[in-house]
Amino acid sequence: MMRQDRWAGMVCAFVLFIAVFVYQKIGLAAATCVRDEPEPELLLFILPGFIAGFISLRGDLIRPLAGVVLALPFCFLIMHLWLIPQRSPVQEAAWLFSGAFWCAIGVLSALCVRSLRHRQRRYRRWRH
Repeated sequence: MMRQDRWAGMVCAFVLFIAVFVYQKIGLAAATCVRDEPEPELLLFILPGFIAGFISLRGDLIRPLAGVVLALPFCFLIMHLWLIPQRSPVQEAAWLFSGAFWCAIGVLSALCVRSLRHRQRRYRRWRH
């Protein structure tokens, strides 16, 4: 049981990152095809990191990020085998890495919230 819990954050980050990627490319690509405008929908990549950060055992940072790094080649393959790339391969890789950056921000945010909740519980026990 304990061994499976260690990998939950990695698997969660892997699956959710790919799901958000597919949603971005299929759902939003048809709606916005302008190249030179900012893409606020990249902020959706915070969600896989945030969820994986909460699921990971004892506030592990490395495993959720490893899941994201493992998902990057799969996303690149999905993009070039089943979807029509909108940009050059280098630009698409940069877009994927920016998604990984936002996912890392999500993991760090989840770890910060976990830490604050833990401190609050310890403080309440200390006061009583």
